[in-house]
Amino acid sequence: MTQISKPEVMKLITIASMIDGRQASAELVDLWHTLLSGNTYQEALDGLMAHMKESPYPAQPAHINEKVKRARFRHQELYGVQPPPGKKWAVDAIENDTKYGEVEL
Repeated sequence: MTQISKPEVMKLITIASMIDGRQASAELVDLWHTLLSGNTYQEALDGLMAHMKESPYPAQPAHINEKVKRARFRHQELYGVQPPPGKKWAVDAIENDTKYGEVEL
């Protein structure tokens, strides 16, 4: 897994600027690069696009990281370790239950 590079972060900021008009700077790229470390470019791009589809708010690294985290959990759920019998992944509770934290199976 190749971690996201600064030129790739610049691409993300450029994409985000098409919606919200933000101005890229070296400092912004450095900050986003630090905050998005641990993600690949494709994961971050997918997270950015998902946020932009769902939210009227300007995308921030925290939004992207949350989308990446959920995608990783989904992948693990589909292809990796399954939750114990009678349990759900936390992401399912957050996304599907009207009363988060009160999951009854």
